[in-house]
Parts: sequence; C-alpha cells; structure tokens
Amino acid sequence: MLWHPRKDLNLEPQGTIEVDGVTYREIERGGARYTTEGTTGLPAAGDMSYVDYEGPNGMRLGLEKYGPTTPWEATVGQVVTPGEFNVFPSPARPVTEFYVHDRIHDSRKRRICQCAGIMLSGPEPEDQLADTVFIPAHQPDDGQQLCLRLCIIGASHVAELLNRDNTVVFREEVSCAAQQHGGEPLRDTQERALTHSHGNYRFHAEYLCYSPEGFATAAADLCAVFDDDWLVGTFPGEGKYHITALFGMPQHDGWLWDTYHFYPNDYTVVHTTSTFQPPSQRATTS
Repeated sequence: MLWHPRKDLNLEPQGTIEVDGVTYREIERGGARYTTEGTTGLPAAGDMSYVDYEGPNGMRLGLEKYGPTTPWEATVGQVVTPGEFNVFPSPARPVTEFYVHDRIHDSRKRRICQCAGIMLSGPEPEDQLADTVFIPAHQPDDGQQLCLRLCIIGASHVAELLNRDNTVVFREEVSCAAQQHGGEPLRDTQERALTHSHGNYRFHAEYLCYSPEGFATAAADLCAVFDDDWLVGTFPGEGKYHITALFGMPQHDGWLWDTYHFYPNDYTVVHTTSTFQPPSQRATTS
C-alpha cells in the first residue's frame, strides 16, 4: 500500500466519504497513545484518533487527528503490486515500501549531494526570486515573537526569522551555493539540532527517489497539494516539474516550514522540514 498525504482535503469522519469521485466506506475507528522522535511538528507525546475507510479495488482513505484541537489529516492509499517496485536490502537502514535502494538511486543522491548544501546563519544570498512573510497573529508585549520569511533562490530556498525591527536573527539556506560559503553537503535523512539564542532549531532532510513513471505520479500528487498557501517557483528545463515549493505555519509560539525541491532529471524530490521554537519561559516567584 502506497499512501499519499492530501493536505487539500478538509474532511470530518462519517460513514461514507467521496474523494475525487471515489466512494469510501468506514471499516474501522479507534484511538491510540503516540510518542514522537525527531522533527514531526507534534508534541513529544499525546493522544490520537483514527478512522479507516475502504474503496473499490483495494483503495483506502485514512483520517488521523492528533489532539482535540487539530484538524483531521487525510491520506489516500493505493495498492502497489510486487512488480511495480524493485526493493533491495540495505544494511545502512531498513528497507521500506517508500524507498528503492539500488545503485542508480544511490548515484542520484551522490550527484545531488555534490551540489546541494545547507548553511545556517550565513550571508544574505543573491538572486532572490520570490518571497513571502508570515506574521504571527498575536504579538506578545515583549516583542519576542519572530516573523518567518521564506524565499526562493533559483531551485533553492532560504528561510529567515526576523524580529520586530525586521532584523534577521536566524537564516537557513539550502542551495548549491551553500557549500561554497562554508555550508555542509545536504545528505539523505539528515538531522540537525541547534540551540540558538532565540530558540531551538531542528532540521530534517530526505531524498525521495522514483522510477520515471513514479516521479511523474508523485510530482503530480504533490503539485495538487500546493495551494495558495504555498510559495511555488517553476523553472525552465527539459521536461516537467522543475519546481521549488515552500510552506510555513505557526507552531506553538514558533514556526514550522516545509520545502520540496524537484530534480526531474534524476527523478528525485528533496523534502526538508524545519522547526524553530522559542526557549521555554522560566517560572518566576515573588
């Protein structure tokens, strides 16, 4: 079963749900206690609810809700036959149905790694093509809440956190120029954690490698999610899907941002997720 997140759907559980002309019927619902590791955008632990649906030809629809105040998250699943993926064991990490481990994919990752890099709090980049700024709805009196600015630079991105005076206090750059200015290569399944004077930063990157047909399907599904809340840039090149897409949202008193970088010549998508949370307020007594 291959699952595709559908952030464009705003669904509530009911006995029968129709999505894209397909009718799904409820088959199970329940709840569980969850814990998280790494960058997930969720608290470290909590309670979740789920509702599972079944459609024709083995298609599935899943609804999940993490906490009482969060919306239901929808994913659509389709059956994957054994002949559609060639999966080879890898001693470096467990094989999952989402990754194909072979020499071709490894060479793609090495080729992208030789170019792409990540740099933190570096100089302001040139050739900024488009940007969007997210301003918190409620500014505290102390003015410590930071604004988030996301910017497309070529097929790359910059995320900046700005204070009330519009001064950049933190900058994340993922680009080919990052390594030239002291950054490090952008590795697959890379995790970074940094304690900053303004908060705690976490970063996760992963390489999603596909067959030519699989890339076209995955790219089309992702593009369907890129609504007006996303900053999307398209670039000239042979074939379709030369795209960089950025999305930001408030998380607690901080920020979360998601980015997708499409490499159609390598049938690869690089996905990064970052969070920045302010330091916990210390309790005071008088």
